[in-house]
Amino acid sequence: MKLPQKMSEALTNTMIEANIIKKEEHDIYSYCYEFLFENIVYIASIILFGALLHNLKETLIFLLVMIPFRTFAGGLHAPASGLCVVLSYLSYFITMLFCNNNIGFSILSHPAFFFLECFTICLMAPIDSSSKKMTDHYRKRNKKICIICCILMILLQFFFYFKGHYKFCNILFFCGLLSVLNVSIAFFIQSIHNTKSS
Repeated sequence: MKLPQKMSEALTNTMIEANIIKKEEHDIYSYCYEFLFENIVYIASIILFGALLHNLKETLIFLLVMIPFRTFAGGLHAPASGLCVVLSYLSYFITMLFCNNNIGFSILSHPAFFFLECFTICLMAPIDSSSKKMTDHYRKRNKKICIICCILMILLQFFFYFKGHYKFCNILFFCGLLSVLNVSIAFFIQSIHNTKSS
């Protein structure tokens, strides 16, 4: 059993024993707490890696971009939580590798390219999870939040670009690229699935 799962089970059982929640609500609370703890562990470990690798600013920018994109734009979901964890860490380390070595991204660090990425994400987002469909209310809400996040990130990209912080521009570009790929693949899979269903 994973640490977040153990922590969520312990907390949920404590809440049941203290009559804070009902026994029938165990699975819901356990799932939510596990999700919360997994995210806390992921964010804390990524920040720790950033500090150890002397990439703390770059790591914070990575999180600043990827968390809103993942939360409000949606995208592909790994079939197993272990694979999701591996892909999340892999995304971080690949982004740091490319941006620290400036592998072919200096030209693409221009804000116009990031604008195109954000525009693409906003066109397709939000993407439903295959296990849980969004209501119209949440779909509209996530779309608005996604658009606001994209506008703020584009402004941030322009700020970094005109200040000459091209490494930060590269991080934004690469995070945008990962998000576009994620959302695009999920969008097309969903479109094919919807076509077969109808």
